Parts: sequence; structure tokens; C-alpha cells
Amino acid sequence: MAKRKTLQSLEESVFTESNLAAMAKDLKSRRFALDRTTISDDLVTGLRAIITKDGNVTYHASYHLGDQRPFLKLGVMDPKAADHISLDDARELTKTIKALAAKGIDPQDGLHRRLIKELKERGTRWRP
Repeated sequence: MAKRKTLQSLEESVFTESNLAAMAKDLKSRRFALDRTTISDDLVTGLRAIITKDGNVTYHASYHLGDQRPFLKLGVMDPKAADHISLDDARELTKTIKALAAKGIDPQDGLHRRLIKELKERGTRWRP
């Protein structure tokens, strides 16, 4: 039996690291008179990249939680940065975050509780 191909699998994504890097280069060179732009992933709903005029690209995941639509910064598209994340990892994390939110769990709530717990345990010795 032949595999069925979806329309999306027939097309290549335009949301690639190379395209995002090219857009960052254009914003940094002031080719476009924008301070920043946001581009949504065409494969994973909720994933977006925010590109600033400084040439920085950050990945963010948005999700639905009740009537709210919060977003969570996942990391940056800079291999030299401590919070670097690949596009593939950002896509997988976005899927996980959205699945948790669909169950009524706010991923950011867990982050806050963990931080408070660590601050109580380590005090001024706490480090990220």
C-alpha cells in the first residue's frame, strides 16, 4: 500500500535556520526599516522566531491556556550563546509545551515554582 502524502510534506518549509539568518542579516544591515519582526513556523503552530535589528534571533512558543495565550522564550539561534537551541529542538519543545497546556498545565508555572524552591535551598549561592 502506498503512503499518502500530505500537502505539507510535499512542500519544503520556509522557516529554516538559513532563512532566519538571512532575515537577521537584512535587519542588521538596515535593509528593512524595522526594529524587529516576528515570523511563524509553517510546520509547528505556535513556534515563532523574533528577529531584532541587532541580528538576534530568538525562538518562542505560544500556547493556549484557558482564555490566555502566553508565550515562553525557548532560546536563541546562536551556537555560541549559553541558551542556544536548534530549530528542531525548538519545534519539539513547542509541541511538548502545547500538549501540556492542552492538559491545563502551564509550563511557566512550573518554572516559577522550581526557581522559588531553588532560591530557598541555595539562597545567595544560587546560580542559573
